[in-house]
Amino acid sequence: MFPQHKQQAEDIADVIYKSSPEPFSICVSGKWGTGKTSVVYGVIDILNEIEGFDCDFIHINALELDNKKAMINYLFSQIKEKLKSRGVYVGIDSEFSEFISSSAGTLTSSSIGTYLHKKIFYQKDDYRYQKKELEQVLQQTYKSGKLMVIIDDIERCDKTLAREYLFLIKEIATMKSC
Repeated sequence: MFPQHKQQAEDIADVIYKSSPEPFSICVSGKWGTGKTSVVYGVIDILNEIEGFDCDFIHINALELDNKKAMINYLFSQIKEKLKSRGVYVGIDSEFSEFISSSAGTLTSSSIGTYLHKKIFYQKDDYRYQKKELEQVLQQTYKSGKLMVIIDDIERCDKTLAREYLFLIKEIATMKSC
């Protein structure tokens, strides 16, 4: 990594490490080929070396996904795997499954997920309530760290698709400990 990129990675890692559980976003911007992805991987390497800082990374290459549904499937399958690997229950009636069900209409403009879930399982289907419940699980899981969602190459996507991706990611990235 170039010395300038190394310093940028160190600065960004420092901001993340010293941050509170409050959610925030960082944009690494530049022209194609300037080393944005290298800086991001540098940040990941630095954070992984900090003893006592507990973090997981979900890396999304926006160009590899064809549509919003693919993004939803990938993002939530990754969150599910991260939580499962830490011993968090993510099955039926878990905070995770309740959030997925209640968010179907909000994230996909379709109420079919919520409708089917209500027919099969009783639930409090208020999306805001379920989001808060999942946020509490994330806070308990990442007490001394963060779950970081990294989207690469979003600027190279179709503008409409990029907006949809950003809306979706915002729903996770605005939760504490993300």
